[in-house]
Amino acid sequence: MFSGLFGQKLAPVKPQAKKQPVANPKKAKALRESKKAPSDSDKGKAGGKPLKGAVQQPDPAPSAKKRAREQSKGAAQGGSLPSAIPMTEEEIAGFKKWLAEQNPATTPSARKQKGVETVESPEPTVAPLSKKARKKLRQASEATTPATETKPLATTLAAEKGKSALGKAAARLQGSRFRWLNDRLYSIKGAEAKEMYEKDPSLAKAYHDGFREQVKKWPKNPLDEVISWLKKDVSPSKVIGDFGCGEARLALELKGRTVHSFDLLKINERVTPCNLASVPLPDQSIDIAVFCLALMGTDWPEFLKESHRCLRPDGILQIMEVESRLSDIGAMTAQIQDLGFSKIFVKPGNFFIEMRFRKSQDASVEKGGQDPDNELMEF
Repeated sequence: MFSGLFGQKLAPVKPQAKKQPVANPKKAKALRESKKAPSDSDKGKAGGKPLKGAVQQPDPAPSAKKRAREQSKGAAQGGSLPSAIPMTEEEIAGFKKWLAEQNPATTPSARKQKGVETVESPEPTVAPLSKKARKKLRQASEATTPATETKPLATTLAAEKGKSALGKAAARLQGSRFRWLNDRLYSIKGAEAKEMYEKDPSLAKAYHDGFREQVKKWPKNPLDEVISWLKKDVSPSKVIGDFGCGEARLALELKGRTVHSFDLLKINERVTPCNLASVPLPDQSIDIAVFCLALMGTDWPEFLKESHRCLRPDGILQIMEVESRLSDIGAMTAQIQDLGFSKIFVKPGNFFIEMRFRKSQDASVEKGGQDPDNELMEF
């Protein structure tokens, strides 16, 4: 457009380059030199002085690995770490002595005596127990500590009955042996039973041990009732004959009274051993004859006949028996009366039966009847 106006073309205008200021040659050289990191050799050559006009750079810090290498190198050459405090010879000797006292087997002299080369290893680190753990450990130690007192085997078995397998087995064995002996005594004569006990005296002890265990299972002990009756209703002056006395507990309970105790074997000093069909007593020498669980043997009527001989006129015959063993109570009562006794009463009870008779020569007392003139307090 402008070319048409003025009749000529205008040349394009070129932008002018920005003028750079002229640098001082000395400063420019110093700037170039400062950009280069000075080496140790340059510093040596320059005497360790930085160049004039150059920017001073700090020395880089040594790395951790480099410091560790330098420390280990110094220790290998016989040096020590800067923080270590050297021990005196006296302290070293004391430490060696303490170490030997703590574990004598690790000392050189002990290893030399044994002739075995040992390699010492560090003691394992054990975490301390808590208060609760220490209490449980102490309780377990007390529970497993054996008693120093030694008890007899029989006492131990008796204490362990019902608590352990061994105690239960011993109880079963004792019970079965007692039942065998009991059945045996009911199936043989008195003379045969006495001979059996004399050949093996341990049978008597086994029987009485088993009897004591059986009594614990009974609802009541019939001997307790007999003792109570004698203390309450019978005069202390009356003489008593205990037939089949066992351990003679009747004589023990009635101290101060005259009690003759008879059984097959002498268990203790109170017992007179004999066959119950032939006791060492004179005729009409006792006032009361007691048979408490004692009518054992096929010849039991002979035992009652012997008691009739020993009783004074109007003497009392007291019988306590297991009711299940009497198949016919009426027939047994009649048989006793045929021996010269009159019935006072027969009391079946729970498990046991109590029978009381009076020695009588009077045939007017009817068989199986009640003696109307009986007065227990006269005894």
